[in-house]
Amino acid sequence: MKVIRTKKKGYQPASWQQGEIILHALTAPVTYLDPNRRIIWMNQRGLNYLNLTASEIEGARCYEVWQKRLTPCPSCPLQEVLETGQTREAEITTADGRIWNLRAHPVLDEEGKTVGVVEVRQDITERKKMELAWRESEERFRAIFERSLLCVYIHDLSGRFLEVNEAMLHLLGYSRDELLSLNWTSLLEEKQLPRAFMVLNELIKTGRQKEPCEFQWRCKDGRKIWIEAEACLIPRWDELPLILGVAHDISRRKEMEQKLLASLEEKEILLREIHHRVKNNLQVISSLLDLRAMRTQDKRLRELCEEARAKIQTMALIHTHIYQSGEFTRIALKNYLRDLIHYLAQIHSDKKRAITVEITGEEIKLSVNQAMALALVINEAIANAYKHAFPEGLAGKIIIDLQRREQDSVCIRIKDNGVGLPDNLNFEQTTTLGWKLMRHLVTDQLRGRLEIRGKDGTEVKIEFPIIKGGEYG
Repeated sequence: MKVIRTKKKGYQPASWQQGEIILHALTAPVTYLDPNRRIIWMNQRGLNYLNLTASEIEGARCYEVWQKRLTPCPSCPLQEVLETGQTREAEITTADGRIWNLRAHPVLDEEGKTVGVVEVRQDITERKKMELAWRESEERFRAIFERSLLCVYIHDLSGRFLEVNEAMLHLLGYSRDELLSLNWTSLLEEKQLPRAFMVLNELIKTGRQKEPCEFQWRCKDGRKIWIEAEACLIPRWDELPLILGVAHDISRRKEMEQKLLASLEEKEILLREIHHRVKNNLQVISSLLDLRAMRTQDKRLRELCEEARAKIQTMALIHTHIYQSGEFTRIALKNYLRDLIHYLAQIHSDKKRAITVEITGEEIKLSVNQAMALALVINEAIANAYKHAFPEGLAGKIIIDLQRREQDSVCIRIKDNGVGLPDNLNFEQTTTLGWKLMRHLVTDQLRGRLEIRGKDGTEVKIEFPIIKGGEYG
């Protein structure tokens, strides 16, 4: 290895050898060049980068080994050092695509003349890639931030705005400086502050909201607009985290919701009033029949009035349940039957008989039309049980079982433990008004099937499908 020796006093080979060991241990390439930019010496790190030996690079020029050029590089920092005698620093890219931070130091003799250059390179390729990626990411974020049609904003944990995009300025009517001087909570009504702080606590604990929240913002001109906002936490290593929020104007949607709610409320009031008036009219008819039954001496006419009144009360009771429940399209059957049974027990039972009625099975909801037809069938079946299944003095039990079958069908059994039906009774051929009414309601209106068994008591079995769109969910 060649070493430039000066004639000046002070050259100490032993000290150079120690320094050479240190230079070889450095992780950065170090090169010593003469004024013609020929390589005199290079440490081991530089040789490793170039994949060359000391003998292969000796006497070669720097631009030949690093840049694969035959002529000096334009704007060469080494040339500036040789001309000015001052240290220079620059970023250069070598032929293999690596980016280096190059720092060139002049080597001066005792007279101050530049007799060489020491070049120290630091490979900053990965750092530059990261900087480029960060810059591209920042540019993408800025483009999305500024060009988004949604309101995008950043504020600190105290609510002070740090960044806002054009969409937010346009929506609220503020200038950028005006909005950056405000606090996020200053846009809200006082009654909304507890919810805003609750969202902030959720962000601090979990990093993001569980679901978007609706707030009202005050515009610069005093208008109030509804927005739907969602935010997440932006962590920072050395400082408190920030809040990134996205919001969009839902004023039009809220206006439509208010109109729909008002319209729905009007319809509910109307339906409630209709059911209330129908119930009252049926009660009036029931009272007239009751009055007529009280004034007649004809036992058969009195019975007919009682039967008609029971049917009317059965229908009126449905309208009562609809009015009280607020659900105008469906009837909870099991709950309704409890009230119906209570009413039928009052008009059919007497002190001489102990007849109990039990309702079993699951709750089933039916449309009003289906519930009305079914209620009349059950009314007729229970009335017959009270009249004929238990002779005077005989106690008994009536069970009404409700079951929902597969494919949205219903099976209802009304069974008593009374005396049963006569052996010679042909249900299909009987012309009794009650039986004919039950057959008509089940087959025509419920579109189902009716079976009646008369052994070991009487069992009425009703099966029918739940009508699709028939308001059963």
